[in-house]
Amino acid sequence: MYTTSMPSSTALTSPFPSKTTKVLKIGLLMPRYNADVAKESGFDRAAGAIPIAVDAIRKDHLLDDYNFTFVLKLSECDEKLSAGYSVELITIDKVDVLIGPTCTASAITVGILTAFYNTPTYLWGLVASHQLADTNVYSTTTRMTSDAAELAKAFLAFMAEFNFDRFALLYVLTGQQKCRFIGDDLKAVIENTSLSDVSMTFTRQMESSSADVVRKTMHIAAQKARIIALCFANDVDRRNFFLTINDMGLNTDEYLYITLDTRGFGLGQRAVPRTRNLTDATGKCPGQNGSGIKTLIQTYYEEGSGARIWETRGGKPPLAVPICGFERKGCPEELIKTPLVIAAVSTGGAFALITVIIIVYIFWSKKKEEERLNLQWQIAYYDLVKNLPKKAGSESSRSFQSGAVSVSTKLTIETQSEFFALYYLGAEPVVASKHHTRTKLDQNDHRDMRKLLSLDHSNVNKFLGLCSDSKECMYMSIWKYCSRGSLQDVFSKESITMDSFFMFSLIRDILQGLSYIHHSFLEYHGNLTSDNCLVNDRWQVKLSDYGLERLRKSDKLPAKKLLWKAPELLRDDSVYGSSAGDVYSFAIVCSEIMSRKPAYDLACRPESEEEIVYMVKRGGRTLCRPAIANLTNFNPAFIHLVRDCWSENVKERPTVEQIMKLMKSVVPNSNANLMDHVFRMMEGYADSLEQEVQARVKELESEKKKSDLLLYRMMPKQIAEKLKMSSSVEPETFESVTVFFSDVVQFTTLASRCSPLQVVDLLNRLYTNFDQIIDCHDVYKVETIGDGYLCVSGLPHRNGNRHITEIADMSLAFIASLQTFRIPHIPSETVQIRVGMHTGSVVAGVVGLTMPRYCLFGDTVNTASRMESNSKPNKIHMSVEAHLAVQQFPGYTTESRGDVIIKVR
Repeated sequence: MYTTSMPSSTALTSPFPSKTTKVLKIGLLMPRYNADVAKESGFDRAAGAIPIAVDAIRKDHLLDDYNFTFVLKLSECDEKLSAGYSVELITIDKVDVLIGPTCTASAITVGILTAFYNTPTYLWGLVASHQLADTNVYSTTTRMTSDAAELAKAFLAFMAEFNFDRFALLYVLTGQQKCRFIGDDLKAVIENTSLSDVSMTFTRQMESSSADVVRKTMHIAAQKARIIALCFANDVDRRNFFLTINDMGLNTDEYLYITLDTRGFGLGQRAVPRTRNLTDATGKCPGQNGSGIKTLIQTYYEEGSGARIWETRGGKPPLAVPICGFERKGCPEELIKTPLVIAAVSTGGAFALITVIIIVYIFWSKKKEEERLNLQWQIAYYDLVKNLPKKAGSESSRSFQSGAVSVSTKLTIETQSEFFALYYLGAEPVVASKHHTRTKLDQNDHRDMRKLLSLDHSNVNKFLGLCSDSKECMYMSIWKYCSRGSLQDVFSKESITMDSFFMFSLIRDILQGLSYIHHSFLEYHGNLTSDNCLVNDRWQVKLSDYGLERLRKSDKLPAKKLLWKAPELLRDDSVYGSSAGDVYSFAIVCSEIMSRKPAYDLACRPESEEEIVYMVKRGGRTLCRPAIANLTNFNPAFIHLVRDCWSENVKERPTVEQIMKLMKSVVPNSNANLMDHVFRMMEGYADSLEQEVQARVKELESEKKKSDLLLYRMMPKQIAEKLKMSSSVEPETFESVTVFFSDVVQFTTLASRCSPLQVVDLLNRLYTNFDQIIDCHDVYKVETIGDGYLCVSGLPHRNGNRHITEIADMSLAFIASLQTFRIPHIPSETVQIRVGMHTGSVVAGVVGLTMPRYCLFGDTVNTASRMESNSKPNKIHMSVEAHLAVQQFPGYTTESRGDVIIKVR
C-alpha cells in the first residue's frame, strides 16, 4: 500500500484555510506490472497526473477546505485482486472515493461492490462496456470513458449511410479483454430491431496477430464480407495484421477495413478551436498551389441532392458484396456459344496466335542479337591486367640490385590518376577512363554502347567497351591506347620541333574527327580538351572520351578540366554539350597548339584555375580568353578564325565544315602527308641527337665516377665492385688481422662545454685529420660511432703479417697529430685519445639491403674494444697476441702493464 498525503503547495496563489481543513481520502486501483495494460493506464504512465490535478484544484479554488490523501493498490486489472483491494480500501482504509480499476472486467466487479458500500467510484482508462451504464446496478459508478455501445451505433450509422448491409468482425484477445466487450456491445446493438438491416456475417476472436493466424482467418472472412471491422488492444497487433493482409494482396479497393476503438484524441480536440484563431495568421497559405482545390470544392459544395465524395478508391465506395459474389459465381454466362461463333473465334484465335508467335520470335531474335552485341562492349575487370613492376628481392646481403627496374614514361595518359589508368586487354595496352558515378544503365544506354562500338574513323579513337565491375570505381570506359600520349604530352617535349605545317596538320586531324562525330548519332563531343586529343605512333590525332553522357554528367570535374568548357555550358549545368560548344573547345585547343603551352598558360597568369573558370562563366565586355596576339608565325586570318570560334555569341561561331573550308584557303598544301613531313624533320634531328647523346654520355660517366667514389668510401673497393656487377658477396673468414679501436678521453665532459653544432664540428675536424692519416696506410676504416673510431688492417686485402705494423704506425701517427690539434672554440683544451688493438681472426661480410654495410664479427673485435676501454690517455693498449705479432718487426718498443682483468665475452 502506498499512502501519499498531499501537502499545501506553496506554488498555489490561494492558501489553505487557516482554521480547519477537511481530509478527502481517495483510493486508487491501478495496474503497474501487467504488460497488456501498463502502457495505456499503468501507474508509471498515469500517476504523474495526480499532483497535476491537485495543483489545478488549488489554482481554481475548487476545494480549498480539503486536503487530499491517496491510497494506492496495484490491482493489475485482476478481478480477484480488484475485488479484494476495493473492500480493503472501503472497510479498512476508509476511503471516501475510489478511482479505478482501469479495465472492464475488474470495473464490473468493483462497481457492484462499491454500490453495496455506497462509495462513489470513477472509472477511466480502458473501461468501455455498456453494461456499466445500468444505474440500477451500478448506482455509485461514474465512467469517464466513452461507451462501446455508442461506438457501435456510430459504426452502424456509417454502414447504413453507404448502404453496407454486412460486415465481419475480427479482433485479437489480450489480457485486458477490451475488444471482447466492444464486440459484445456491437452484437447487442445489432440485435436492436431498428438497426436489423446490418448483419454481422462472420466474427472471429484471434488468439494472436501472427501471420499464420491472420492468413487463416482472412481466408474465411474474405468469403463472408468485404467490410472488415477490426479491434486491437495494441499497435503491434494492428501493424502485424495490416502487414499480413498486404502480403496476401487483400489491401485493395475491394476491401474496406475499419478499426474500432474507444480512445479519444484530446490533443486534436484542443487543437481544432485554436486553428480558428487568426491572431497569428500570416494571410497566406504556404502550400497554396491549387493541388487540393478540386477535392475541397467537391467536399464542401454539393449541388442538388446530397452526393457522397470518396477521395480514394476511384471516387466510389466499395461494395458490401462483390458483383460476382464471394465465390465468383454470380456473373452471367457467355451470351453466344454457336458453332459458327466458335469456328470464327477459333480461326481468329489461331491467326492471332500465329501473329503473336511471329512477333514474339522477331522480338526474341532482336533481343538475342542485342544481347550478343552487348557482350561485345561489356569488358570484365579480370580481363584487364595492370603492368605492375616485379617485387623487390627478399634477401638483404646478396646484391645492390634490390629488384627489377621498371622504366616509366612521362606521358600523362599512362599515369595512374583519378581519371585514367593503363591496363592490358589481352596483349594490347588500353586506356581506362574512370567514371565515379552510381548511375544504373538502362536499355537506351545499352543501345548507345552498341552504336559507340560501331564508330570508326581515322581521327576518332576507338571505343572498346565498358567495365562495370571494377574495384576502383563504378564504371571504366576502355579506349584504344595511343603511344605518343595526348597533345599536352607532345607540347611538353622540347626536343620536338613543331613548325607551322606540323601544327596545322594536328588541327586538321581534330577538325576531321569533330566533323565525323557531329554527323554521327552523338551530334557533339561534349568533352573536347587537349588531354582527350591523343596522338598515335603515326602522328595522327585521335579524339577520345566522347559519348557516355549519362556517366559523365555525374562526374565531378575539377576546375582544370573546365578550362575548355564553353561559357554557355558553364552557366547551364543541365546541358552537357553542343556542337557550338565543341567549336569553342576546339579554339582553346588551337591556342595550346599555336603557343605550345597549356590552356591559358596559368604559370604566367596571376589567376587560378577556379578564377579563370569564373571569369569565363561571368562573361562581360572584356572576355577572358587565352593570349594569341603575339604569335607572329601564324597567318593572321587563322588567328581571327580562332577568335571567331571562341566568340561569346554562340550564333557567331562558325561550324566545323566552315572552319575546314577556311583552313584550305589559309593553309597551302593542307592535304599533304604529315608522316612525310615528320620523316624529313627526323633526318634533321639525327645529327643534333648524336651530339646530344655524346654529351649525355660524358655527363653519365662523370656522375658514375662520383657515385663510385662515394661507394668506395662506404665499403672496400673490391666489395663495391662485386656489388656493382650484381655478384653475391659471401661472408669471408680472415685468419689474421689487426683491429683498432679509439675514443676521445673525457668526451662527455668536453661535449658538455660545446653546443651540438660545435660537437659535430669538433668530431668532423678530428676524423678528417684521422682519415688523411689512414690514406697513407693499408688500413680500412670500418665505421665511427660517436667519438669511437674502428679500423682494421689485413682485410679485405690480405697483407700477410704487415697488418700489425700498419695499425701500429697509424696509431702512433694519430697520437702525434693531436699535439697540434686544437678546438676552435676552446683553444686552451687539448684532445687526447685512448687506443686499443688486438690481433686475431674475424669474419667480414655485407649486411643490409637498403643501406648495405661491410661489418666485422668475432671475438677479435670485442677484445680490441676491451683493450681500448682499459687504455690510458694517448697510450696504445695492445693484447698479448698483438704484442707477439709486432715483436716480429724491429723498431717497436712495448712495455708490459702487468695483469689486467678484461671481460672478453
